[in-house]
Amino acid sequence: MENFGFPPVFPEQPVDAAPVKDAETELTKDKAKGKKSKAVAKTGGMKYQWQIMRSLGLDDQEIKKFANYSHWLEYFPSLCIQDLKKIGVKVDWRRSFITTDANPFYDSFVRWQFLHLKKNGKIKFGKRYTIFSPQDNQPCMDHERSQGEGVGPQEYTLIKLKLISPAPQELKG
Repeated sequence: MENFGFPPVFPEQPVDAAPVKDAETELTKDKAKGKKSKAVAKTGGMKYQWQIMRSLGLDDQEIKKFANYSHWLEYFPSLCIQDLKKIGVKVDWRRSFITTDANPFYDSFVRWQFLHLKKNGKIKFGKRYTIFSPQDNQPCMDHERSQGEGVGPQEYTLIKLKLISPAPQELKG
């Protein structure tokens, strides 16, 4: 809403613009094993989240409410339960709850559990290779990226050599 107003007016996209390929993109494409089909299937070819939500049948006034993150927690759980019931899943829904910090009882339990496991040496700090987002300044999981899904961390070998000072006569030109 900050960028495109309410209701949003999205910029026109060129229909037949061919993507520009450079050598670096081609090189990383082969190494990273990127798969765009998953991203296209999620969005249906739509670029903006507002467009995706309209395709779900939501009107602009309802979509505007999603700017508040807690509205997501109120809106979608009941729809998920309806869908699961339609496919025949049998669950005792009386014990369902939200597993985020919006539920302080669950959040305190998760914190207690992790602290308990760490104290007993069951959780250890270590290297976990991941994709880092310089834009967000934090690790970025596969499902959080609109582009580059399926891309894994790349491994590089760095060799560090100590140089002799002064350089031998054979190396001087």
